[in-house]
Amino acid sequence: MSDNALKTATDKYRPTVTPVTSVGNKSATQTGKPIFIEGDSRVSINDAVPVTFEDSTTTKTISCLGSYKVAADGTVTFTPETELTGPVPAVTVVHEDVNGTKDSATYPPTLYCQLGHL
Repeated sequence: MSDNALKTATDKYRPTVTPVTSVGNKSATQTGKPIFIEGDSRVSINDAVPVTFEDSTTTKTISCLGSYKVAADGTVTFTPETELTGPVPAVTVVHEDVNGTKDSATYPPTLYCQLGHL
């Protein structure tokens, strides 16, 4: 950036993310949506650019665990394998602001088995 005297300066800017965690019953599909917040109100999050996983894809399938899908608005859906319970690997989603600065968030679903359903 520069001022009226054409003196320049540089700075770093990074948007922030409010992470989300979902917890659900065994075999239940879960959704969550990280909230991406601009680091400066003058540089908005670019909603015209879809949210993706860190490898630029929108779907992931992990054998014996289940599948993830991220919608353009950042909503992450996890569909577990039928009998899966316990910890599941988190996935990372990426979004950017209107300047192209990227930020990421993790989505860690958790599945549990209700007592009496063991």
